[in-house]
Amino acid sequence: MQEPTSFQEKRKFPRYEMDMPIDIPGMAGLRLKNISANGVGVLTREQLSLGRQVHMQLQMPDNQEHVPLQGQVVWINRMGENQFRAGIQMPRGLCNPIPLVLRNILYQAQSRQRADRWAAFQASRKNLP
Repeated sequence: MQEPTSFQEKRKFPRYEMDMPIDIPGMAGLRLKNISANGVGVLTREQLSLGRQVHMQLQMPDNQEHVPLQGQVVWINRMGENQFRAGIQMPRGLCNPIPLVLRNILYQAQSRQRADRWAAFQASRKNLP
């Protein structure tokens, strides 16, 4: 027999972890933490109002493209002083997160490769006479 759990997953779509800036007009310091086909999770310094309609823009790190999104705040949790986590539900079909996630992963991998090459170059210069 399976043990009962206090948490039951209600999500209908896979959620992909990300960490990148997201812009909501009139707010500063927001971070996108995850994304799915019908929602995003964000960290904010200000509390969003439950039910608020929001227009957001992701700025893709690879080419600075702005990806507009819109949705409604469906939950919010206080994480600490001046730090909140919010769930924003988007209408179905508004977002296909997979290309966004893959672009972000590729950009991060390329950034790490550049940093590793630079570190190796710097280390090789220290060994010069």
